[in-house]
Amino acid sequence: MREVIRRKKQWRATLNTYQADAYTRVVLENDTSITSIMESISISYWSRDKGTREIIKSRRQTSNLSADENFASVGAITNLYDDNIEIAGFKLMGITHPDALDHYQFHLEGQRQRDDQVVYDISVEPRSKLQPMFVGKIAVLDQAFALLEVDLKPNEAVLFPPPIENFDLDYQQQFNNFGTEYWIPIDLRVNGSIKVGFTGLHFPSIIIRWISRLSDYQINPVLPDSLFREKEQLT
Repeated sequence: MREVIRRKKQWRATLNTYQADAYTRVVLENDTSITSIMESISISYWSRDKGTREIIKSRRQTSNLSADENFASVGAITNLYDDNIEIAGFKLMGITHPDALDHYQFHLEGQRQRDDQVVYDISVEPRSKLQPMFVGKIAVLDQAFALLEVDLKPNEAVLFPPPIENFDLDYQQQFNNFGTEYWIPIDLRVNGSIKVGFTGLHFPSIIIRWISRLSDYQINPVLPDSLFREKEQLT
């Protein structure tokens, strides 16, 4: 992990922009059935200096929703390779933060082969149970010393204010370098449930199945300034 962090610092220094085609599908369920489905196709843009933008090319949703209620988008996609990661308004230290080794414990659980290369399966947990951090497992590619896959969730120290009574979401992500030196996300999968309620009034859990897939990356393109003069999401 020390080498993963060191190499990330090197290649991140020259990653300035990227754009990718994105597809997002969100399924919401209650205890008994699917309540709604939302989809979008978009182009996602990222700039180190200016942040993220997205152009929505098309949307569709089940008939019980209007187009304005369709929130499926890749948006400011959660990149679990980042130093700091925002989850539902909380900023958590990432597992490849420069100080991650001081705050996380990493345990080698096993290894396997992938295309004649070794992949290390590693468990992750905070050194302190009182600090809001991630817990879960990751896969690291030997020789490249890069993250291939992560499966993480906020630990019990992340306490959400009312009306959220329970927040239980897993964040899964895969990475690829597409033959370059840059390891970038190719998807984001969020699965789990959120329960909200008020004193004397409680609602069934909302079950969420969210997947965003990114493809056809362009690395370090020149992005038009007009993108960043508009709102974060463009339709």
